Amino acid sequence: MPDPDRAADMYEWAAERLAGEGYEQYEISNWAKSGYPCRHNLQYWRGEPYLGFGAGAHGYAVGVRYSNVLRIKTYIEHCREEVERPFPLSPAAVDSHAIFPFVEMQETMMTGLRLTQEGVRTDRFITRFGVGLMDVFGKEVDELVGLGLLEWADSGEILRLTRRGRQVGNQVFLRFVD
Repeated sequence: MPDPDRAADMYEWAAERLAGEGYEQYEISNWAKSGYPCRHNLQYWRGEPYLGFGAGAHGYAVGVRYSNVLRIKTYIEHCREEVERPFPLSPAAVDSHAIFPFVEMQETMMTGLRLTQEGVRTDRFITRFGVGLMDVFGKEVDELVGLGLLEWADSGEILRLTRRGRQVGNQVFLRFVD
């Protein structure tokens, strides 16, 4: 394993170099030319639905996360079967489970905080879950802000990792899961 201090220095060097070349860090481990973030990845980080088609594909819609069989031949065989499955599942789905609201809130914090500028928006959280971010995670947020790992931006509408918080992002994310 690389030395953690060296890895942190390399991360900071890469961020500075990429910014100097016109790339924008939109996610903790993703950069893109300014204005061109990967829309596919943003679906995941925002917790928005995505459908998985094909062998080994994964999807998430209407509160259900699922995966399809891995082998192409098996996938084709399953798709030829006359089996009715509730949306979003196809006959090739082999694993599925419901994502309950609190787990979805936890995932929203973990994935949303990966977005370096966008972070987790308080208005989107309320619209999505019907409850305020601080009502659910106030203790954790206050503690992490106090440690300098999270910050409020846009007049308190956006919660995001600080530059320092990006270095220990996984430790921050763990605070939002049981």
